[in-house]
Amino acid sequence: MDINALLKFIKPYDAVEKILTLLLLNALAMDLASDVQKPMLFKYIINSLEGKAATTCAIKEFNDWSQLKEFLKTQFSEHKHYTHLLTELQESKQGVNEPVSQFSLRVETSLFNLLTEISLGNYPQKEIPGRIASTEDLALHHFLMGLLPRLSNLVRARNPKSLNSAVNLAMSEEKIQNSQFAKRNKSKSASP
Repeated sequence: MDINALLKFIKPYDAVEKILTLLLLNALAMDLASDVQKPMLFKYIINSLEGKAATTCAIKEFNDWSQLKEFLKTQFSEHKHYTHLLTELQESKQGVNEPVSQFSLRVETSLFNLLTEISLGNYPQKEIPGRIASTEDLALHHFLMGLLPRLSNLVRARNPKSLNSAVNLAMSEEKIQNSQFAKRNKSKSASP
């Protein structure tokens, strides 16, 4: 891949923004880079650090991306352990008056945080695809089970294969149910 295309993945980081998003983008750029490009890309990442991140990293010397990545994670991550993130996902339930869109956003955020931990963790490379697939399946399961019963049963009956399709089905069903509820209320208020 062309080095200029890889450089577009690298964003300045000042320790204020979410570290995990930055690390994912940089990790993606490093994964796509050839062995010849990696040292130059690594230097570019170091030079793109700003503010508190630049000050903190200036006192250390890094030999490669993995060292810098671990240091940034240690210094600026939220420090939630994988099991804590997993518990958050497992305990997700849709609130009584909470729209599906808000509930799905909470589940998707939990999934993103878990996948980030997997991607940035110290797992053997061959284990990562399996961990990602099982975590995505787990998020789908907990989304389906966390929906309000009136939606959960209908969406589960359609047997969605991904979280995205389950969210779309749940949102469509929610619109239908809200429309029917509005029609019933309108006809009740019109009746003397």
